[in-house]
Amino acid sequence: MLLSQPKETTSHGLRLCYQLSSVIGSLGPSVVFGYKGILLIFGIFLAYQTQGVRLKQRDGQMVKSLTASLISQEEEERHQRNGNEDEQLKNQIAEMED
Repeated sequence: MLLSQPKETTSHGLRLCYQLSSVIGSLGPSVVFGYKGILLIFGIFLAYQTQGVRLKQRDGQMVKSLTASLISQEEEERHQRNGNEDEQLKNQIAEMED
């Protein structure tokens, strides 16, 4: 940002143009990048610590996820059966009304 003061010239014919500068202006990005750096180092540390996780623990999680997916498939099939039964009942009611 330029000041509204007139430009001065030096003895060599160069014009001086004063600009405002601040240390606080670079403080915001410095804080953000510092925070991101700390998070990155923490993430690397966690990745390193989880290298030694045993396979049995992972298998337990896999069983849980497979169970959840099977249950959701059963719920979907039950929902489709109920929808088909509803359609059949509606057709029977319509036939009885005619």
